[in-house]
Amino acid sequence: MFQIVYHNLVAGDEIFVLKLLNCGVENSPRFNRSLYQNTLREFLTLLVIKPIIQKDEKGKPYLPEHPFLKISISHRGPYLAVAFSEQEIGVDIEYLNVNLVKGKAYFMNEEEQDTSFSEEEHLMIWCAKEALYKKKGGGQIKPERDFTVKKEGNRLLINFEEQSWQINLDWVGDYCLVWI
Repeated sequence: MFQIVYHNLVAGDEIFVLKLLNCGVENSPRFNRSLYQNTLREFLTLLVIKPIIQKDEKGKPYLPEHPFLKISISHRGPYLAVAFSEQEIGVDIEYLNVNLVKGKAYFMNEEEQDTSFSEEEHLMIWCAKEALYKKKGGGQIKPERDFTVKKEGNRLLINFEEQSWQINLDWVGDYCLVWI
C-alpha cells in the first residue's frame, strides 16, 4: 500500500494535480519497476482513471483513454511523483547529492556554470531541466544547450525558445520536487 505524502491542487482555468507517493522502498539502491507500476496502477484506479499508460515515439507517457489529460511521472528512492494537467506538464524528483555539483558541465551551460549557485540550487536546476524536457517531449532537445536557468531575486526561471517558466518546487526532506 502507498501513502500520499504531497498533494497540491492549483485553482485556475486548468486541471492540475500533483501527487507524491511514498512506495516504501526506503534506501533501496535499485529501481523496482513492478512495485512502482503496481503503485501507479492502484493510484490511477483510485482516481477513477483507467490505469493504461502508453509511451509515444519519444518515450513520453500518455493516457490513451483520457487524451485531454496530460501526465508526467518521476521516481527516486521511495518516492513516485505523478502530475496531471490539461496542459503539457513535466515533473521531476531527485535526491540532494553533493556529486551533482562536480558534474555540472553535463547539465549546465557556460553562463549557468559561471553563476554562483548553492548545492540546493544546482539540484533545482537539474530537476527543472528534467521537468521541462519531459514537458516538451524530449526528442532532439539538449537541456544543457537549449534550456537556461536564471536567478531573479529569490526565484529561479527557466527559458526555452523565447518562453520562460517559473520553477515550482517543494522539498520533501532531502528530495527536491519540481514541476513545470
